[in-house]
Amino acid sequence: MENEETTGRVSPAKRRPSMFEVDAFPLLMKERMRGVSHDIVSVEPGILEEVGEDDPTRTESVVWKSSLPKFKFANSYRMEPENKFTVSIVKIKIEKILKDGVKDTVYEPDLGRALALSLATDILAAVKEMEFDRYKYIVRVLLIEKAGQGIHVSSRCLLDDKWDNWVSVVFETATCVVLASVFAMYFE
Repeated sequence: MENEETTGRVSPAKRRPSMFEVDAFPLLMKERMRGVSHDIVSVEPGILEEVGEDDPTRTESVVWKSSLPKFKFANSYRMEPENKFTVSIVKIKIEKILKDGVKDTVYEPDLGRALALSLATDILAAVKEMEFDRYKYIVRVLLIEKAGQGIHVSSRCLLDDKWDNWVSVVFETATCVVLASVFAMYFE
């Protein structure tokens, strides 16, 4: 008699369901979201069910939606973060990233945009690794040539003074000044 080891095939009872099977899609999504701290209440129906792909009398065109379903999460009734955004820790991390990324850089206008984007991406990744729960971030990096000129930079936004915060770090080299700002907004 053949078994899994001899044939290399998995029996239908043991195999994971395909996301293209009609009844398996919500089950797969719940399985993928198992590590999330929120409870999933429901999953919206599949794309083909909403559009009515198999209706031969339909004359309008099919509008494709995002392949990712929209989840409805149960309310956690938590109004404040468990791990609040800490400016001092983030500031130290940003200073280290700027020091490592710009220390020997000579300002070149053609490469400035790519460098600023790279620094912003690194800063965002580092802040997200700190796992301040329920925060959304805005990261701005300005790379300015040092040519004896003066500059004033200002930012304005609406923040909740209890939970939202921001941090700004300036790093100077012989040829440029880098200003990195991170705005952290608490998201319920």
